[in-house]
Amino acid sequence: MAELTGEINAIRCENSGLLGCARDPVSVGRVVDDIWPDSGGEVVCRGGTDLPVRLEAEGPGTSWDARVAAAAPGALIVNATGLGKDRRGSPVSEHSRFPRAAVVWELNYRGDLGFLSVAERREEADRLSVHDGWQLFCHGWAAALTSILGLVDEPQLADQFAEAIADLAPTRH
Repeated sequence: MAELTGEINAIRCENSGLLGCARDPVSVGRVVDDIWPDSGGEVVCRGGTDLPVRLEAEGPGTSWDARVAAAAPGALIVNATGLGKDRRGSPVSEHSRFPRAAVVWELNYRGDLGFLSVAERREEADRLSVHDGWQLFCHGWAAALTSILGLVDEPQLADQFAEAIADLAPTRH
């Protein structure tokens, strides 16, 4: 996975040398399986890796608003830009509309979380399922630690990790 993604986020020392692993794809997959169990529909993701994904807008505002609004009902809409964590703001405007019954995933769990705020305001009207990045944070650490420590990789470890650090979880607005 490290060779495929060009990423290493966990290193373990073995007799033969260092072993580098990319555990983020595992973590993302586990969270998606949980928050979007009826997957198979459309995914609209802004930001992220250099994978061949065509986006219709370069900056926040109306063009990406239109792309999100045009997505199919039940689509997975993801903010992977860092906006709302690394920099204030959101890739969608305050006037953005989401497709009915969409799963909206803000990969960030801290910061101003502008994208999350817009989605939460539309949650009831558009029947959205809105998620922040806390679950991904927990799965990410659990997956990395299993690799680093040579533990059996079990998805339930992330739930145990989340329970152990529940007092540290940021509160959603």
